Amino acid sequence: MQQYDTVIVGAGPSGLECATILADEGQTVLVLDKNSDSINNDSNIGHKTCAGGITEKVFDLIPDNIYEIGFNNVSVTVKDRKTEFLRQSPKIITIDRVKYSQYLIDKAKKAGAEIRTETRVSQIKESFVIADGKEIAFKHLVGADGSLSIVRKYLGLKTEKKGIAFHYLVNKNFSDLEFFLDADLFSTGYAWIFPHKEFTSIGAYADIKDRLPKMLNENFHKWLNKKEIDVSGLKLYAAQIPYDYKGHEFGKIYLAGDAAGLASGLTAEGIYAAIISGKDIAGLILDKEYRTDGIDDLLRTKKAQEYLLNIFRHSGPLKNIGYNTLISLSKGSSTKKTLANILR
Repeated sequence: MQQYDTVIVGAGPSGLECATILADEGQTVLVLDKNSDSINNDSNIGHKTCAGGITEKVFDLIPDNIYEIGFNNVSVTVKDRKTEFLRQSPKIITIDRVKYSQYLIDKAKKAGAEIRTETRVSQIKESFVIADGKEIAFKHLVGADGSLSIVRKYLGLKTEKKGIAFHYLVNKNFSDLEFFLDADLFSTGYAWIFPHKEFTSIGAYADIKDRLPKMLNENFHKWLNKKEIDVSGLKLYAAQIPYDYKGHEFGKIYLAGDAAGLASGLTAEGIYAAIISGKDIAGLILDKEYRTDGIDDLLRTKKAQEYLLNIFRHSGPLKNIGYNTLISLSKGSSTKKTLANILR
């Protein structure tokens, strides 16, 4: 039986950041992922139902060559009322997720981690996993395997808080990065237009408590028709975004990123949480006394976001009024910083 200090299930940002740090410190590390690392494969590790935008808190965590387009001007439309936010430096930058994935894979391999793609973990036992019929022993196991995490399932953790996202990759140039809030269509969620260099991600997100997947899908297409955005012949991508955090450390087993439920239930943003949790879990594996300040900060932000989410959820027909009020407040200097911290 093969043996490793740490086996990581999932080669997303959390798993690969964790692998790089551990391998740099001399651990034997194996990363397993069911998807392909081929750039041209539609099941590539980097292909994800994601707008592909990062905010300021992530800028220093991702190299510049992964950046695509920076946006100083971001607009938010509530129903038909549009508000623009303009600043001198970029507020949001779109990134190439596939290129970012390749960068993380190369970095982890250079550090000494072993990465096996197109390898599915079918079972987890107390001290080993079974992947493609082979037993692989571990001292530590990290579940970085996203919304349908087999590691989370092994731990018996239910996922009740989750959102659903749909998007198309449209071969049309859009000049502006836009968010659209419409309580009638998306309830507490939103639609987006995020331009990239070679395509535009156009999608919608909502909590499944507020919009069941079928209804969100129908409403998303109503909105597309209203915007006269042609998606005929294009593939519709879909994904769950779990935000039901129930812990990240379980003895010698750890959860990171979406597997831990660290994504935002309000905005669905998860890249930052993935990177930070991957780094902190590596720290914990190396030193049980390690302070997980990054995860602690994430949890404080999540608590504030879910409080705001529940306010909107229970505001009934006043949701759109609430959205406009929040936007107005965000333009005032006295509350801008507080709201920025909550919505980041």
